Amino acid sequence: MNRNCFLIRPRVAVTRLLSVWMAIALPSLALAVEAGAAVNRVDIINGRVDVNEDAVINGADDAADVLLAFGDAALIRVDIRDGLVDVDENGFIATNDDLTNVDLNERRVNNQVNIIDGKVDINEDGVGTNADDATDVRLIQNSNLAVRNVEIIHGKVDVNDDGAINFLDDVADVLLAFNDAALIRVDIIDGLVDVNEDGAIDDGDLLGNVDLHERPFISQPFSSSQVDVNNQVDIIYGEVDVNESGGIDIDDDATDVRLIQSELVVRVDRVNIKDGLVDVNQDRYINSLDDAANVLLAFNDAALIRVDIIDGKVDVNESGLITSSDALLNADLNERHSYNRRSNNQVDIIGGRVDVNESGLITSADYATDVLLVLE
Repeated sequence: MNRNCFLIRPRVAVTRLLSVWMAIALPSLALAVEAGAAVNRVDIINGRVDVNEDAVINGADDAADVLLAFGDAALIRVDIRDGLVDVDENGFIATNDDLTNVDLNERRVNNQVNIIDGKVDINEDGVGTNADDATDVRLIQNSNLAVRNVEIIHGKVDVNDDGAINFLDDVADVLLAFNDAALIRVDIIDGLVDVNEDGAIDDGDLLGNVDLHERPFISQPFSSSQVDVNNQVDIIYGEVDVNESGGIDIDDDATDVRLIQSELVVRVDRVNIKDGLVDVNQDRYINSLDDAANVLLAFNDAALIRVDIIDGKVDVNESGLITSSDALLNADLNERHSYNRRSNNQVDIIGGRVDVNESGLITSADYATDVLLVLE
């Protein structure tokens, strides 16, 4: 494949610009964007999710469009029905509502759990018991996120699942996690992944260790069923190296891949970090203009958390104040580098400041440029 730029398609970018214009021009639509994203604090009692935290599990314990990460960092959307997790979102709780290594944000600590027949196995002992309790778990809900079922054929993404790769295989604003687990937004153009969203497929479209949610059929002795698995892949000049062999060939196929896509506006904000403070508008000064709301991060592998930025400091608990409790370990940042390429930079947050080199102290060495933040 020619590694020089061979494809320029502004249509996906134009689609996003139209979405932004609509959100600005139509107040009702802008309100829908705001209403679609929320953080829901829940408890878990005997493996069931107490959505409204009233200590009783019943029909009121429902939640739709919950975004989770599992198996390191594959993104998945689930529902909660009567306190049980509907993994496949089919409206029923059954034996196939299973998921392994799900990362939960519990009081800003990652608690990795399993889901077994819709119940949350907190201690991962293989059974749901009264020991499977947790308090103050923060769930990310966003009704503006859609799930796109796609296939991968010889490294190219068959978006409309028609068995052919062509100009119809486009989709904008796909959310992925890479390198355990920096969040990134990408586009797909003619079946190729536009990693840096510049409208062209070129040398900048490289990404390692991308986690995909795949739901293949698994044959059993007397039947077959679908299971949810994480398939870690690489992206090489826009093509998907499914088996991470270092090249693209006929073995780079995958069926029933579930992509999380923003149906409305999920922004990407480019910021710098200076002396541990976030320069949101990149003007080299830290002041009251350096604010951002609803920033989506992953920490400690892949627990999802939403934070705000106030005057350049990270409000981890979204309390509106910066205190010593605004701390977070192993947060993954998506950084842009030369040739418009991406990498994951794992950082800590101490008292609202970003410890870029994870030294335990905030100094002038805590510096980073062109960090790309995903905002709901």
